Amino acid sequence: MASKGPRSKLDHETRARRQKALEAPKEPRRPKTHWDHVLEEMVWLSKDFESERKWKLAQAKKVAIRASKGMLDQATRGEKRVKEEEQRLRKVALCISKDVKKFWMKIEKLVLYKHQLELDEKRKKALDKQLEFLLGQTERYSTMLAENLVDSLIPCKVVHSCSAQEPPSIQFKEGDENDTNKRAELNVESESNILDVD
Repeated sequence: MASKGPRSKLDHETRARRQKALEAPKEPRRPKTHWDHVLEEMVWLSKDFESERKWKLAQAKKVAIRASKGMLDQATRGEKRVKEEEQRLRKVALCISKDVKKFWMKIEKLVLYKHQLELDEKRKKALDKQLEFLLGQTERYSTMLAENLVDSLIPCKVVHSCSAQEPPSIQFKEGDENDTNKRAELNVESESNILDVD
């Protein structure tokens, strides 16, 4: 193992000097000659020929595609016209069908609205009829009740005036029994009418 110190540093420097002495010295730049210019021109010309060849192939391809399209256009021009006409007619039919659909949707909304109005009117008539019936019944009952009260008060006054010694008693007439029977019949009729209205 080599010892580290000033001696190893000197060895390293001498080795570097020896390698530099062994290296070949650099030659000075050679001036361009006629042949160098010819070689450069040849490289440029080969690249130019290659690019021109690619350009010519691309142009020939374009021309061939256009020629084939032109031939196909002459052959299929009639078919194209038929297809275009069919597409145009389809667009027109689509617009017409959309308009017809919108029209019938509006008509449907109108019919539903009228039907709803008719139902509301029928309901209102039925409710009005039921209300009139109930008002008539209550009016009839109130008049009957008022008549009964008046009729029952008159016999009581007569009884009180005739004999003050007798205890007050309620006397019923034959008409009172008839009134109670009538009231029962009216109650049955009113319940049957209400069921008919419902």
